[in-house]
Amino acid sequence: ADAEYQVTMLLTCNTTGDHTPDRGFDVLTFVQPLQTIESMVPVEAHRAARRNPTIKDVQWVNDRQQLEEVQNKAKVNEVLMYDASGEITEGLQTNFFAILKDGTLLTAPDQRVLSGTVRKVVLDVAREQGIPVRLECPNIKELEEWESCFICSTSRLVKPIRELGAPEFRTTRRQFATSGSMAHRVEELVLQAIRSHSESLVD
Repeated sequence: ADAEYQVTMLLTCNTTGDHTPDRGFDVLTFVQPLQTIESMVPVEAHRAARRNPTIKDVQWVNDRQQLEEVQNKAKVNEVLMYDASGEITEGLQTNFFAILKDGTLLTAPDQRVLSGTVRKVVLDVAREQGIPVRLECPNIKELEEWESCFICSTSRLVKPIRELGAPEFRTTRRQFATSGSMAHRVEELVLQAIRSHSESLVD
């Protein structure tokens, strides 16, 4: 049967040893089946931050373990991180967008996140479609003012958020529309854009 796989590659430096006498680096590859993800996902927001948000490094894999435990306990697809003022930067493995009731997209500025490939596609599509974007962190304290919101990554593409919990500020999760929202529109536009630039590997 057809299946999709996720391939993760890690490049190390200054690792010269018996196993790498000449190169001085290693290339490690990890392959796993790509998990099936719901059409809309539950997420939860917690106060946390990355030390080096613009770099994908091994240290982050270690630092996020506690948050991954929170993710598993809450049974959510992703954990969003916000700072002391409530500004959301990104998820553990995703970029995050909130959408205001006037259709404006809010997302953290480049210098505060690891700018993923799909995030760039979202910004390109928004520009082409005339969808307003503000590069500023959405604030978790303004959750009730959002029309919808979504996460995005290479493995998820765009996933509208079904419910968002913020235990520090509220006892119940904010529910979002299951269809017809701006998040759903962006999801479809991004999918169309990716398909239009894709090539089949088989005839």
